[in-house]
Amino acid sequence: MISHFSTPGFDEKLKGFASKVLDATVLFFTRTIKNPQFSPSARKFHYQFNFRELGKITEGLMRSSPQVFKTSGQVLRLWMHEVRRVFEDRFINNEDTTLFRTILKDSISKTIGDFNEKDTPFAEPIIFNSFMTEFYQSSD
Repeated sequence: MISHFSTPGFDEKLKGFASKVLDATVLFFTRTIKNPQFSPSARKFHYQFNFRELGKITEGLMRSSPQVFKTSGQVLRLWMHEVRRVFEDRFINNEDTTLFRTILKDSISKTIGDFNEKDTPFAEPIIFNSFMTEFYQSSD
């Protein structure tokens, strides 16, 4: 991922930011899979998380282009979108979602640092797709 953000067109700062995003990914993944609330059970049999999920997150980030993702805040929101798409879409109750978002926010704070309210990666909606980019321009 670091080499992806090192390609021509991306801001030089994103190369260093990519390693922080990787650290955040590993930290939140480790904390999530070790938490007993996210262990598979009769009701949560689909809570089986493995290294494939890390690959899905990375794949989503690797599809980013320098024409669209120019700042670390945009990349962080894309990362948040991918993490939520891969993990949070499986949760069956609000308790799991709330705990997951707490773990996620703590992981970001420990690896990337605090962010101001304007640049928060938790701002709703978090929507990314490849088929609307030429028709939709962000207000950022």
